[in-house]
Amino acid sequence: MLSVLAPAPAWGAPPAAPAPPLKLPGIDGKMHDLAELARTHRALVINFWATWCGPCIIELPEFDAVFKKFKGEGLAMVGINLGEKADKAVAFAKQIGVSFPMLLDPEGAAREAYAVFAGLPVTAIVDRKGLVRHRIAGAMSGEGLRAKLEPMLREP
Repeated sequence: MLSVLAPAPAWGAPPAAPAPPLKLPGIDGKMHDLAELARTHRALVINFWATWCGPCIIELPEFDAVFKKFKGEGLAMVGINLGEKADKAVAFAKQIGVSFPMLLDPEGAAREAYAVFAGLPVTAIVDRKGLVRHRIAGAMSGEGLRAKLEPMLREP
């Protein structure tokens, strides 16, 4: 006799996987612990970007608007620059002027942990239990990000 304990996930919606525990340097000179950010917030958005990525340049200000709207409701957000020299990433981050922390991935640990190999931007959304609930490859609008975040921010 076959017993089904839980419904299978819909195609394209694998069960949530644990977020890799990472500590990365920020352009502010501080170390940022992504696992701690996830534990202390209702949702953590991790956005992978580069200065040469056109869609990233468009996406970052939209993400910043979402961050400003929801940070008081338990949202944390970080941007992670991939594969560029720190001075270039710092200059770009200051120019674009987002209010959430911008981090560097000098050793490629975040790229490896989140399997960001085939293009940018890539966004991961982690819940307060430390599970990656969404991983989006390609650009996403602020409205699209809000649609994914709002249910998570309402969870008890």
